[in-house]
Amino acid sequence: MREPVQASAPGVCIDALCWIVRIAQVPGKDDITGEPLIKRKDDNAETLKARLEAFHKQTAPVIQYYQKKVVNLDANRPQAVVAKEIDGAL
Repeated sequence: MREPVQASAPGVCIDALCWIVRIAQVPGKDDITGEPLIKRKDDNAETLKARLEAFHKQTAPVIQYYQKKVVNLDANRPQAVVAKEIDGAL
């Protein structure tokens, strides 16, 4: 089994879990840019657990706070319909 690596490609958005479940087509190279892949020192289960704990303690309460103050709407509709819904929410 190959060791998982994370792509270090500036300007390229790669799913955070991609490096865990995918093997590069060319070993050691990013599939999109061809740049070398790296494994950071903090790419491990302990760091991921700490980051998730920090998210739940710090970010989740902010999301919950603002969920009560925003209106969710489907913007994939005609502009006039969306505008009317926005006006109604204000």
